Amino acid sequence: MFEIKDKVIYINGEVYDLPVEGKFVIPNLLDESYKQNDIFLTDKGNKDQYKSLSIPKKGDTIKVDSENLQLLIHVMLLDGHKVTMISGEEKYPFTMNDPNELFRRKSMFWFFKRSNPNKIFSNISKDYFPRGRLLVPWQISNRPRPDNLLVDNIPISDMEYYVVKKDYYWAMGDNRDDSLDSRYWGFIPRDYILGEALFSWFSINLDTGFPRFKRIGNVIH
Repeated sequence: MFEIKDKVIYINGEVYDLPVEGKFVIPNLLDESYKQNDIFLTDKGNKDQYKSLSIPKKGDTIKVDSENLQLLIHVMLLDGHKVTMISGEEKYPFTMNDPNELFRRKSMFWFFKRSNPNKIFSNISKDYFPRGRLLVPWQISNRPRPDNLLVDNIPISDMEYYVVKKDYYWAMGDNRDDSLDSRYWGFIPRDYILGEALFSWFSINLDTGFPRFKRIGNVIH
């Protein structure tokens, strides 16, 4: 007979000792050889096996070539430049405004059209590729070419080097195995950082809705 009482498993009236590997979920880590296309700098492997990289700082000089354009587009946008991809007669500007983040913050709303009441439309997603023209640098499936890019309306192919204007930081989420952090959306400029967390001001148990008093006031290391 099998039963659970006070979070303890009993089989035929005897306590069943749960094996160590059954007390937690072992993360399924991606193999080092697997290339993940939706991460920042796709040549760095994947979220579990991320290769080492240099974090840009103010005054650094980066060579402009086809191998590091994804990094350059990211840094140039955060430095305040306008970056545009050219395809024939069409222009596709880059932005650092993530449509997924806009949706998460509920800035994106849905609406109906009388002409098609069975379909839901969005007022923001239509602005982003493929429905619109806006691009974000971490969602480029194909490596951009220098002759297709403009920086402040100047061909990037005319540039040999780029000098970084700001100091940048790498942000790692508190859940290393499942966080959307700098592995996905890249570096953070110094002026985006508001401060440093020193202690836990408040903590709540999302299952019960009650405060977790043991965590309130704890110093964050």
